[in-house]
Amino acid sequence: MKNLETIRSCTKAYDFPIDRHRLINHLHEWRKTISYYSIFAAVPVMTWMDIGCVAFLGIVQIGIAYILFIKGVTGGTRPLDASIIGFIEPLLNPVWVFLFLGEQMGRFALFGGLVVLLGVIVSAIASARIDREREESPA
Repeated sequence: MKNLETIRSCTKAYDFPIDRHRLINHLHEWRKTISYYSIFAAVPVMTWMDIGCVAFLGIVQIGIAYILFIKGVTGGTRPLDASIIGFIEPLLNPVWVFLFLGEQMGRFALFGGLVVLLGVIVSAIASARIDREREESPA
C-alpha cells in the first residue's frame, strides 16, 4: 500500500488519476496480449512450408534489399535520394497488393499515401531548385 501512495504522490503533479485496480487490470491485459500474440504460439502448427516462406522473406526481401540499398548509398547516391526511396517503398506496398491480389485500399491508406507522395514531390522539386541555383551562382 505504501508503494501505491508513492505512485499517487508522484503523479499528482501531472494530474494523472491512478488506482490499484485499474493499474492491475491494465497490466493483466498487457500480459494476456503479449502471450496471445507471441510468436511462440504458432510454433506447434507451423509447417516446413511456413518456415521456408519466413526464411525466404527474411533473406531475400529484407537481407538482399538492404545489401543493395547500402551498395547504392555508398556508390554515390545522395542521402536525400536514398531516404526518398526509403519513404516510397512502404507507400508502394498497398499498390502492389492491389495490383497483384486485388485487395482494395482504405481511405486512410489512400490519404496517407497521398501525403507521403506529396512530401516526396515537394522535396524533389526543392532539391532540384537548390541544385540549379548552385550551378547558376558564381563560386
